[in-house]
Amino acid sequence: MDQSMIGKIWRGETLPGRAEAYPDGSKHPGDADFAGTTGNRGGFIMRRVTSDKAEFLLLTLWDEFDSIASFAGDELERARYYPEDDEVLTL
Repeated sequence: MDQSMIGKIWRGETLPGRAEAYPDGSKHPGDADFAGTTGNRGGFIMRRVTSDKAEFLLLTLWDEFDSIASFAGDELERARYYPEDDEVLTL
């Protein structure tokens, strides 16, 4: 049985004082879109806060490239952002 998956990595930054505001678990509108996409296998959010920034790394797991395109669009390497992201993210 083939258990291979495709991983997609996204990185973002915010100010240290905003680290708790993003991402906010199931409250972010992208979470429902992500979880409801066929071929999605889950993901991991990692966060590192220093004195001058909070860095986020999101690793999402997918069955195939078509599944990623269903969520992110035809430009697979491009991140999918939501209006709420503009309020928190600096990069």
